[in-house]
Amino acid sequence: MIVQFTPPRWALLLMAVVLHGAMAALANAQTLTFPTAYDERSPHTINIRVLANELNYATFGQLQLEVHPAGQLLPANAIYDAVRSGEADMGEVLLASLAERDPLFLIDNLPFLVADFDTAEALWEASRDYIEARLNEDGLTLLYATPWPPQGFYSISRIDDVGDLEGLRVRSYSDTLEDLITLAGATPVSVDYTDLRSAFQQGQIDAMITSATTGVRASAWEFATTYTDIKAWIPKNIVFINTDRLNSLNSEHRSLLLQQANVAEQRGWTIAREDYFRSRITLSDNGMAVRSPSPRLQKQLVSLGNTMTQEWLSRTGEEGERILTTYQERVTQHTD
Repeated sequence: MIVQFTPPRWALLLMAVVLHGAMAALANAQTLTFPTAYDERSPHTINIRVLANELNYATFGQLQLEVHPAGQLLPANAIYDAVRSGEADMGEVLLASLAERDPLFLIDNLPFLVADFDTAEALWEASRDYIEARLNEDGLTLLYATPWPPQGFYSISRIDDVGDLEGLRVRSYSDTLEDLITLAGATPVSVDYTDLRSAFQQGQIDAMITSATTGVRASAWEFATTYTDIKAWIPKNIVFINTDRLNSLNSEHRSLLLQQANVAEQRGWTIAREDYFRSRITLSDNGMAVRSPSPRLQKQLVSLGNTMTQEWLSRTGEEGERILTTYQERVTQHTD
């Protein structure tokens, strides 16, 4: 015999109230559009996804990030202005990509200024207030910054001296890198990431400077033999929000977003450290010679970096001087 169960009227009313409340909550949810140029495999995008999930979970869906990866909504060079104008709510860009707006943004691309993640963090601590103030001038609020792994040197032959670079054709993807390559006596060649393999195989380039992570994604062992871990610089991405949009959130959601942004920054630095060490192992496991620079080469490269830092100081004046003074003080404190 089949027994048909009919819920009591009060239960039906309760279900209706709960459903109505849930629908109303979804209708009142705040959604922040968030374009980024990096694809889903990028550690930075993974970190953003975790942030989005944490906010969604903590607010029961009341605060959601609508993440658009891989330039699907906007190309990298349009994101900053889109957030500034309110076309997008949040965004992520490479800090140094903003250098044409203000040379201060080039701070983490000064060659050989930092030696590792610890000194890179010290540089960020020294420069953060200045970067925040500059963003504020554009109606933006900095949420967090996370690093890429250190930039290393990929080549088809061993490099032990700056003289070994003379005449080599080295891939360039920025003005800073072009200047460094030229100072080293090599020839900069502009090559897109997607063309790296063919550029090496066809003799268009002999070397490149990029992270161990990028080398793994590009299967660099298929066209280069040696990875010299020169740690040219440790660049960062910054994540920011339109200040008016931030202020439009209720105080609870605004505080939560800022709190979780701080967590995302800490997580991003941890991810970068782990990714760096893991990627070096992967390069080695696939047959590449992974080596540290010779003391002579390191000294020569630092000298080139000092030349470029002095040029940067000539453009940034007292602000640049204050940042570097604070940075050196922090490094000294960390080593004492």
